[in-house]
Amino acid sequence: MKKLVYLVILMVISTQFIACGVSKDIDMEEVVKVSNDIADSPLQLSTEQKIEDFQYLYETMNKLYPYWGEIKDLGKDPEGLYNKYLEEVQKTESDMAFCNTVLAYFDELDAYTIGHLSVMNPGSYEYLKVLYGDIENRRSWFKVLSNPISTKLYSACDIDEVAQFKRHKEDELENEEQKEAIKEIALDSNPIRLEVIEDGEVGYIKVPSFDALNIEEQVPKIRAFIQEHQDLEHMIIDIRGNGGGGDSYWREAFVSPNITEEQYYTNYYLYNLETIENELTKPFIEEINAYLYEEKRKIEEFPDSIPLNSNGCQFEYFTYETQEIKPHSQEADYSGKFWLLIDHHNASASASFIQFCKENQFATLVGEPDNGDNCNGDPFLFSLPNSGVIIRFDLFYGVNIDGTCNGISGCQPDIECASVEALQVCLENIRMS
Repeated sequence: MKKLVYLVILMVISTQFIACGVSKDIDMEEVVKVSNDIADSPLQLSTEQKIEDFQYLYETMNKLYPYWGEIKDLGKDPEGLYNKYLEEVQKTESDMAFCNTVLAYFDELDAYTIGHLSVMNPGSYEYLKVLYGDIENRRSWFKVLSNPISTKLYSACDIDEVAQFKRHKEDELENEEQKEAIKEIALDSNPIRLEVIEDGEVGYIKVPSFDALNIEEQVPKIRAFIQEHQDLEHMIIDIRGNGGGGDSYWREAFVSPNITEEQYYTNYYLYNLETIENELTKPFIEEINAYLYEEKRKIEEFPDSIPLNSNGCQFEYFTYETQEIKPHSQEADYSGKFWLLIDHHNASASASFIQFCKENQFATLVGEPDNGDNCNGDPFLFSLPNSGVIIRFDLFYGVNIDGTCNGISGCQPDIECASVEALQVCLENIRMS
């Protein structure tokens, strides 16, 4: 297979089917890997085409990306950086150099993962193309992914992590042995820990990922552990480092079996008219958010109980979505006290779990503020016209119940401490309770 630049930017796959997350502190030296065979390019872009792509990237984000206010608050100058990297783009001598210049621009902008912003990597491209190809109301996503230029670009990329890539496409594997082997790889990379600690007084559950592929294998084990130790007064759930996965994982493992009546949590989103009427976004909105054309709740009507920050007040409209979680039965498996250990790596589905716990007092949160970016529908996709590089970000501005920006502030813990000290601090509080 031909080798092109391997854009290894960890991205958030946030859908109602599967979601995952990443942290903001990404080291570009670690995530950008350029093949040694850089001359083997399928596109051979001209300087004019590179300039056109970079201008298109900036103009599109300038119209639609909702987190510019937060980036400016971080001390960044988006326009100045655009002009700086436009000059760099003009100097690039290959397609790979252009791609890496785009990555360098985002790196200096310091905006990776704010609102799920990312440059799509080859593994995620292939995974989403397969996923969305089978979903009727994701045709706009599939159309972007299957455009000829992007297909040509990403098909030329060398996928180093073949096992991780293939496990997302298990239905295409030839036999059951292959499918089971791929599942084992996924489980080995995300092992759970189920222990009783503190001289048999406290249950401890470590879940490194909410990967939807692991639900069938791991969730029954978690539920059985909780049922077996239902007499313990305290149960610690440790999701430090958990970047997300599927909401159904945490709902089925921890919430539905342990509540006796419906529970709810609400997400608030802000947007401008351009968001839903732009020619690029309109097909996406029509597929899953068509109600926004009729709804248009003005920002002046936003609930007084949630004090918006200055950036939030700049938007024209808002919407909200309330999620309901139903109990499995009238009797909970566990009636003791849950504790949840969290850190800045938690995002997307794991951040949704944290938000649920906070709003419903389901568990006491111990550790660092999470990374935010709770599931905000499917992030919007668009491709650069000449290179085919695909960019991804949320169209809506997420708001916490205290009015802060979810993508920046995340959710605040009940007991704040360094991530590495969270278990120790939690146990100290348990001993004092």
